[in-house]
Formats: sequence, structure tokens, C-alpha cells
Amino acid sequence: LKLLEVDTWKETDIIPDTNVWDLVFSYDGKYIYYAYGGYNTEGLRRVPIQGGAPENVAIKPAAFSPDGSMMVFNREFPAEREGEVAVANADGTNERTLAKSTKENWIECGAFSPDGKTLACTVNSKDETGSFWRGVGLSVADGKQLPTSEKRWARIYGGVWLPNGNLILSAQETPSSKSQLWSIPPGGEPRAITNSPTDLRWMTATRSGDMLLTSELTNSGGILILPNNDVSKATRVGMSSEVQSRSTWAPDGRIVLSSDAGGSPDIWIINSDGSGRRRLTKDPAVDEQPAVSLDGRYIAFTSRRMGEVRHLFRMDIDGSNVKQLTTGQGEKLAAFSRDGKWVYFVDDGKVGEVRFIRKVSVNGGGATVVATAPDGWSVTGIDVNRADGRLVYGLEQFPDHKFKLGIISAQGGPAKIIDLPAKMVARRPIWAPDNRSVGVQSIESNPDNPRDIWSVPVDGKGKPKQLTDFRTPQTPNFSWSNDGKQLLVNRVVNTWTPVLIRNAGN
Repeated sequence: LKLLEVDTWKETDIIPDTNVWDLVFSYDGKYIYYAYGGYNTEGLRRVPIQGGAPENVAIKPAAFSPDGSMMVFNREFPAEREGEVAVANADGTNERTLAKSTKENWIECGAFSPDGKTLACTVNSKDETGSFWRGVGLSVADGKQLPTSEKRWARIYGGVWLPNGNLILSAQETPSSKSQLWSIPPGGEPRAITNSPTDLRWMTATRSGDMLLTSELTNSGGILILPNNDVSKATRVGMSSEVQSRSTWAPDGRIVLSSDAGGSPDIWIINSDGSGRRRLTKDPAVDEQPAVSLDGRYIAFTSRRMGEVRHLFRMDIDGSNVKQLTTGQGEKLAAFSRDGKWVYFVDDGKVGEVRFIRKVSVNGGGATVVATAPDGWSVTGIDVNRADGRLVYGLEQFPDHKFKLGIISAQGGPAKIIDLPAKMVARRPIWAPDNRSVGVQSIESNPDNPRDIWSVPVDGKGKPKQLTDFRTPQTPNFSWSNDGKQLLVNRVVNTWTPVLIRNAGN
């Protein structure tokens, strides 16, 4: 936690060497409220801005009212997957709930209007067209919602209300666009006030509204190839823009990936040395999560080209003969059966519940259920064993972030459930080259930032073995070449840079 003085650009350490986020200044400017901790150790504190001993607090405000008399805060109840928006006096007294959140309709508020009567809030909902975000105003008096505009967003990261009445949002217009800052005048329509080539996410504003502070997100990661899992001999074959989703090997040694190098996320194929780059899909919608059949004939991928809902598509390895395979409420994470006749996938039809693994013919048609996650658990990824066709899938339990592996034989039947050691995650489990162990990832403090790759025996023999030694997070996806000698890794190294915008009111 650092303090940066705008006039002198002097940086001062307030709290060194700890994990903090969600910073909020107190109304009088004497304290900073923040969340802190790591894996399953989160808490709330405040600390004087000039440094000193932090103290625990029960409430971390999202914002204070213009006169400093009230604060708004958001609570989350992970076990129930519910939450609430509440207001209270600045000293925490007279607390009252204004709105309730459910996993299908989640609301959070982060700023007061200039007159203190309305809260700027975001709502994440889902209907038959998919998941979307809306900006709404929430009455401080009675909790009634008033839409700030009719626009549906792919994502809203936050908002502030300026004294002139304009609402400023950090928002992503479409799934394939960069998040920008948008201005919404009272009764008017949104207009973009930035046109950055990178994402601008989250923001705050001075009380006078003449300066905005936002964060620019850049990614310096890329696609790496590690011979025999050796990080020291890694070579880069892709750019940071190509860490869109998982990348995977084709049987002939080429790499199939999702990249936005053409202006929108599409499926591409390249040689392992980075040459021979070819774009296979050319649709403005998001095409991602490619999987290649073992015979190298087909590529399956997810796409939003039919609307906001993701569906599975299949095409030939050269990009021809594209065919839609599913038409449900949302499908993702494809994997081909060993004989290439079926495509397994995860049913993504309900918010917060990803419980069903299904399969569909490569020629389309009805899908059948292959496995169901236990209540309270979600399926996080699937892979098929090249030797015997067994299906492995990851399971994650919320809010505790516990992980297990499920294994089903190629003929079906009950699943074998395997507990994972502490601090290992199964977001994208992959069969290791020996076909007897499964590749998973380790975490340090945050389960959303996996680092190194381990192999975990699933026959009860042997112990987990660390395969890589990365020094920085994160490694969201990986896969082995057909001969098992090369490890393909997507590396994400995000950098957040504060950006100050003056004369925001103009």
C-alpha cells in the first residue's frame, strides 16, 4: 500500500509486503480503508494515510455521501451466494439494507449522486440471451431502482457521479472490446470519453469532479513452449494479445489458439516456431477455447456469434465447414473423445452453477449428460486420456475454494473422486504424458493466480511432483504435445498503471 502525492509525485510506503485491495479514503482524508489477506484469510482494516498501526474494522465503505454523513457498503455471503447493499451513518450506526443480491441478479453500489439521494450501482443479470450488466440508480430513501440508461453492457467495472450530474462508468461495450470510460448525462445516452488501446478499469474521482483516476491494464505475457518442462529453456511463440483463453497442440505439432491480433478474438493456427500464422475464423464475436481432435481433423471452439450466450462450434482443421453443435443456454470447455466421434463440454446454463458435463456428436444433435458435479461444486475443466479415453474433470467448491478431480471411464459409469493436496487447483486439469497422472496447478495466496504445474498420480501410487518453477503468476492454461516432450503454457503477467485524467468535467 503506497501513498502518491499528486502535486509532487512523491511515493510513500504505508504498508509494505502484504496483499491489499479495494482502497477507499475516509471522508476527512485521514484514513484509508482496505481489504487484505490471502487464500481464505481475507479481512477489513483501516490505516492512517501517513502510516501507523492498522486497525480491524467491521465495515469497509464503498463511498461516502457528499456531505460525509453517510456511507454505502456491499456485503457478500459466499456460502449462500447472496449479498446486500446497505447504508449507514459515517460512524457505522443506523445501518439499513437497501437491496439484496442473488447469484442470478447481483447488485453492487459504489458512489453517491451529487445530492446524496441516489447511489450509482451495477447489476449483473442473466436471461435467455446470456449474461449482461446494467447501470442503475438506487434510491437511498427506499431502495427503488432507476435505470441510468437502457444500454446493456458486456461488463461494468465501476462508476462515479460528478457534481455536474454526469455518471462516469468504466465499462466494456462488447465481450471483444476494451473497457473504456463512458459519460452518461442525466436523461441522456452513454458516450465514450476515452479511446485507449488498452483496458481502463475501475476509477475514482475528486470531490470537485475535476480529476478522475483510473487503472490501465496491460499484459506482458504470451505463449511459451517449455522443452521437457524446463522453464530456463522456454521460447516465446505468441504475443500478450494471444493469451485470450487456452491454447492447445494439434497432432502435427502446430499450435491452435485464440488471438485478438485481427481485431477481435478469433481462432488461429501457427507453427511451433511462430511462423506460418493463419487466421481460421473471421467473426466479430468472441471465438475462443479451441480443442483439437486426436486425429487432427477437427477443431471445436466456443463462440458468441449467435448472441451473448456461448455455444459450441466445430470446423475442419483448415477453418472450413464451420458447424454449430449446441443450442442450449450456454456451453464451454470442449474436449474430443478418443475416437473423435463426440465432443464433451461443460453446461454453462446457470449463473454460479456449472455442474453438468455433456457430450454431443461431432455432427450435432441432442446432447446427453455424462457426469454431474455434487451440490455446491462446479466443473472447471475437462480432458480426455489419449491412451484409454478416460475423462478427467476439475471440481471447485465455493466459497472455500476446495478442489477435487473426477475421473470417468470411456464406457461411462460412476465417477472416481480424488481429493487434491492443499494449495493445488484443478481449474484446467490435463492428462500428463504418462497417461497415469494429471497436470494441475499450485497457488501461493490467491486461488485466481495459479503459478506452477504439478503432476498428481490418480492411481494411488506415488506423490505429486512439481514440474515447473515459475517466479511470477499466473499460468491459466497449459497442455503437452502429442509426444509429451514439450509443454505449452499461457502466461499472464498483468501490469496495472494508474492514469490521472484532468478536467474530467469538461
